[in-house]
Formats: sequence, C-alpha cells, structure tokens
Amino acid sequence: MTLKYQLEALGFISKDQAVEKVRDEIIDNLNLAGARSIAAANDRKQNFSFTVGSRIYNLKLQDVLALVPSEIPHRLKLYTKDGEYEFYGKLSDIAKREQLLLRCSKSALINVDNIISYHIKTRIISFDGGLTCKCSLTKVKELRSRLEGSKSTNTI
Repeated sequence: MTLKYQLEALGFISKDQAVEKVRDEIIDNLNLAGARSIAAANDRKQNFSFTVGSRIYNLKLQDVLALVPSEIPHRLKLYTKDGEYEFYGKLSDIAKREQLLLRCSKSALINVDNIISYHIKTRIISFDGGLTCKCSLTKVKELRSRLEGSKSTNTI
C-alpha cells in the first residue's frame, strides 16, 4: 500500500523509550514533513502551467522567454527555449499570477532572466533564437532595474 500511494516513512519511533524521547522524535518528523511540504510548494511556484484543449502543460518558468497575443483573437503565443505554444488566455491574468514575468509593454510579458541583450536607444529586447520585442517607455526604468539585478544577463 505504501508504494501504491507513493508514501514514505519519515522515521522510526520505537515505543519502548521514554515519553520525552518519543515526543522529540515526533516533533522532528513533523518539522521534516513541514520542510518537505514547503520545498514542494516552492517547486510548484517555479512552473508555468497552461491548458491547450484537454492537455495541461507544466513548463519550467525559467524556460519561458515571452508571452504575446496571437493573431487569433483571445489566444496567447508562448515562446520558450524549446518551442512555441498557443493557448487561450489574457496577458493581464498571467501578469497577476506570475510575478517573475515583467509586463514590458501592453502586448508582451517577458522573463528578464532570459534576455540576451537590450538596446537602450531603440528599446529592443533580444532573446535566443532571434526573438525580439520592444519595451514601452513607461517600463524602461523597471526593465533596467531588473536587468541590473539579474545575475544571468551580461549585456545591456
């Protein structure tokens, strides 16, 4: 049954020891379970999920390059390091849900960590694979602030 439900033992608590020792071991196991629960929740926050038809996709947020409106109304185009996806959604809903993505213009959400370069005069943001988008004037300051705080970006 343990394998069926993918459970595991956190520890072994022997009944033939002092009550204080049993209490301490129970507390240690509860702390371990809490720490594992928090770690699992943090892992889920690092994913980007969306639905296409009856399929649910769960991608690593660090692989997301940009989200832009599709040519088809009410759909978004997601660019990742590995490919492109289209799904129904609103940029505003995703911007609220995914705090790590920056709304660089009315029509684009980007992952600042994946920016290859940013041209200050033209406000053009470049990603791997030739993908580019333009930053609005109102978002330049926030973009530069995030770029300067980003460890993975070397060029501005």
